[in-house]
Amino acid sequence: MPKIIENAQALIFTAAKKNLQEKGGNFSLRGIAKECGISPGTVYNYFADKSSLIEAVMREDWNVIIDDVQKRCESAADMAEVSETILAGIREMAQRYHAVISSKDITENCFNPYGKYHMGLNSLIAELLTSSAKRLHKVFNEEDAAVLSELIIMCAQQPAISSEQIRNFVKKIEMQEMHS
Repeated sequence: MPKIIENAQALIFTAAKKNLQEKGGNFSLRGIAKECGISPGTVYNYFADKSSLIEAVMREDWNVIIDDVQKRCESAADMAEVSETILAGIREMAQRYHAVISSKDITENCFNPYGKYHMGLNSLIAELLTSSAKRLHKVFNEEDAAVLSELIIMCAQQPAISSEQIRNFVKKIEMQEMHS
């Protein structure tokens, strides 16, 4: 009779998250199975491959971060604060998974910067920017949101660029719109 393991998916998920944060992408599904005390086949019942497991773990953390970012954007006083909030959320995720994101093997196979993840992130940020602009009664068209979204993503990858620089840039945009 097969061994029934309660919460096998949660065990796998927890082990994968720990391994991702400690080792980046340098782990195997067999290693995860061994750590959880289950067969490798059990892991494959839940995740087709290592990339899908990594994606699932990171997506769960991203959803928690983005929920917090959305709540903070809803109470932001201006678009500069909205932009800073989004930048902080992206940087938090990047810091949490630095080893994964910087792993050449993982980035080539999982996170093509011009692939679906990048475009999805860009769209999500643009939506946050436009909804915040609407709430703040600011003129902020789709093109502005798309450009600022891309800028925030780029700045999140450059620790030398401060959130204050983003704040000042957004304020300049707002000033230009007031004078046009």
